[in-house]
Amino acid sequence: MKHKDKLLDIREHLDNALHQAISIERIREETETAYELVDSLVKDEPQLNDNQKIVLEWLKEKTCKCNKPVYPMNLVRKAVEKMPVEIVNYYDHLSDREEFQVLAAFAQWGLEQEEKE
Repeated sequence: MKHKDKLLDIREHLDNALHQAISIERIREETETAYELVDSLVKDEPQLNDNQKIVLEWLKEKTCKCNKPVYPMNLVRKAVEKMPVEIVNYYDHLSDREEFQVLAAFAQWGLEQEEKE
């Protein structure tokens, strides 16, 4: 092998090593970004108060008792219309924001149920 060919071979190895180092750094950066995103989602996830938990559990029970297919918006409408007095008492104490949080938690739960099937 000529001297020039050896230098070109070394250059190619250096280029490959540099490319791998850049790839590793990029993977590290993307992994850090993913961790940050997960952490922010966990922090932003609202913690439901007792009234919200009771209403959410009641919605889940109503969903589990109905036949398939489940039409989520129709189910929520019917559930609210036929809500027992003891659940209405908890529901009436929810602010608009708390109602949206219950709906968000219910939607998340519903999506998880769909993924299991």
